[in-house]
Amino acid sequence: MTIQSLKIQDALEIGFVPEYERVMQFLHGEISRLNNDVFIVEQILSFPIFLFPGTERPLFFRRIIDNFLDAILLRITKLTMDKSSDLYTLPGIRTDISTKVKKEYRTLFEESLKKTEFDWSLYPQVKRLRNKRIAHFTKVFAFGIPEDERPSFAELNDLCTAINSQLQSISFGTYRALTPWGHDDINGILDCIAKCSVILNMSEENPELWLQWKENFQKNELDTLNQYRKKFGLSEI
Repeated sequence: MTIQSLKIQDALEIGFVPEYERVMQFLHGEISRLNNDVFIVEQILSFPIFLFPGTERPLFFRRIIDNFLDAILLRITKLTMDKSSDLYTLPGIRTDISTKVKKEYRTLFEESLKKTEFDWSLYPQVKRLRNKRIAHFTKVFAFGIPEDERPSFAELNDLCTAINSQLQSISFGTYRALTPWGHDDINGILDCIAKCSVILNMSEENPELWLQWKENFQKNELDTLNQYRKKFGLSEI
C-alpha cells in the first residue's frame, strides 16, 4: 500500500476533509500559475533568436523574461519560505495535514513526504534576491544582481519541480494536473514574431545576400528555419 492509493476520505479525519479540499484548491491554483509562468519562459528561451540578427534578444522578449522570472521567484518564496501563523505555505500546509492523517496511515504519510523533501541549499540565495531586489531595492542590488547571487532559470525550474512533487505527495489518491494546456495563443504570438524575421524571407527578397548569410548558419539552425518556412507556406532552402 502507498499513500497515493488511499482516497482522501479514507486517509484523513472526516471533520478535516472540507478544510483540506478548500486549502488544496487554493494551493493547486497557485502552483499551477507557477508552472504556467515557467512554461512561458521556457517557450521564449527556446525561440530561435538567430532569426533576428544584430540583437542579443528583442526588447519584448527581454522584458517578458525578466518580469516572469521575478514572478516565478516571488511565488516560489511565498509558497515555501514565508513564516507566519496566518500565511499559507506548502511546508505549513503539509504539517497541518500530517496532524489530521488517521493514525494507522501517519507512518506511511511521513515516509511519502520524506521522498519529496526540499533541497534547501538554494533557498538562502533565492530569499536574498527576493528581499533585496524584487520586494525592495537595497544599495548592493539596485544597480545589478551580483553573479553569485543570481539563480539560473534551470535552478528555479528545479525548485518548481520539487514543489510539484510536494503537492502530489499530499494529494493522496488524487492526481492534480499542473502541465499548462490551451497554450495555442503563446505559440501563435511567437509564430507571428517569427514571421516578421528578415532572415526567414531573405532567400526570396534578397537571394544574393541570402547566399552569403546561409554560410553562417549551423545545420540545426537551417532545420529550424525550414520548419518555420514550411509552417508559413514557404519552400525549404
